[in-house]
Amino acid sequence: GQATTLLFLRKDASPCSATVLIPDADISAELPLNKAILIEIPAMEKGEHGFHCQMQMYKGTLLVE
Repeated sequence: GQATTLLFLRKDASPCSATVLIPDADISAELPLNKAILIEIPAMEKGEHGFHCQMQMYKGTLLVE
């Protein structure tokens, strides 16, 4: 339930992997190839919150406790 920062490192040159979307936090961020980027995540409600690329081919889950 606290704000945090996530580090993303894109290693896949596919155009689909160029953007990460975290809908529950209203976040859309460009991920440069082979360069670490920090994304500030606001405090979110307890539970599972999905994230994905713009075509939803790459997916993951943020677990908030």
